Amino acid sequence: MTLQVHVLPRLRRVPPVTLAYLAALTAVGVVLSLIGERWQDVVVAATSTNLHNLSQMHLSVLASSVFVINEGPVWFTCVGVGLTLAVAELAWGGRRMLTTFVLGHLGATTVVAVGLWVGISSGWLPPIWERASDVGVSYGVFAVLTGLTFSLPRGWRIPWAAVWVTLALQAVLIDRSFTSVGHLTAGLVGLSVAWWAMHRSAAEPTSKITGWLPLTLLTGAALFGLCIVGWGSGGWWSAPVMAMVVVLASVMRPVQSGLLHLSCDPRPRDASPTEQAASAVDAVPDPTDRPFLASRRQ
Repeated sequence: MTLQVHVLPRLRRVPPVTLAYLAALTAVGVVLSLIGERWQDVVVAATSTNLHNLSQMHLSVLASSVFVINEGPVWFTCVGVGLTLAVAELAWGGRRMLTTFVLGHLGATTVVAVGLWVGISSGWLPPIWERASDVGVSYGVFAVLTGLTFSLPRGWRIPWAAVWVTLALQAVLIDRSFTSVGHLTAGLVGLSVAWWAMHRSAAEPTSKITGWLPLTLLTGAALFGLCIVGWGSGGWWSAPVMAMVVVLASVMRPVQSGLLHLSCDPRPRDASPTEQAASAVDAVPDPTDRPFLASRRQ
């Protein structure tokens, strides 16, 4: 009885899809770290979603590339991925989290592949980029991170989306690499999927990212996202600045609209309903008293 009361409710909060993916990601990462650099290069070349593999109809690379960690320590990537996917699965469920992850990965990969094909065919890019290494989980994870926008409280949605889109766009302008373009594309895909899911429902969804556990996971996910798109380009410092500007703008807007509404309301607060209706009718301007309106239309 004690086990059912105290343990089972906590087990229901464990995200199964995230745990299954992390288990596979960790297993592949450990194996790659043990086989040596030579075989690592072979695996990365075989699983890269580059033009050479895609043109040979090796579509299996679209699935296998998200299980290969090519940069950074394996444990660090696994922790960051786990935090991001876990908070999304707790807020949305495993199906929507997986859908956002897959669409972000496929959308970014497609845009990058088309861009490389156009650039190489036109002579703008060197042909060696046809076999460039492009593996990892960052596209799908970044799509999930930006998709969390509409699961946050309403006051934090605009700052959250503005920070990540700004960082991704800044990375494109500074790095000028196809990876940064893929991150920007994945972020826009994540926002689009989240916006569509929110407007699909009849009512405004209640924010599900509340409590100490989801907020802790969200903080860790934000730090990992900063490492994905901000740290490499040197533009990580712009994230808090952008967040502060957007927060101040969102705070000032309701204040200004509230002052405008108070100054334009012609009805006294203590008047009866009949008097309020009469004052509202009297407050309507007479068009005949404003002859200058006719002179404005030519």
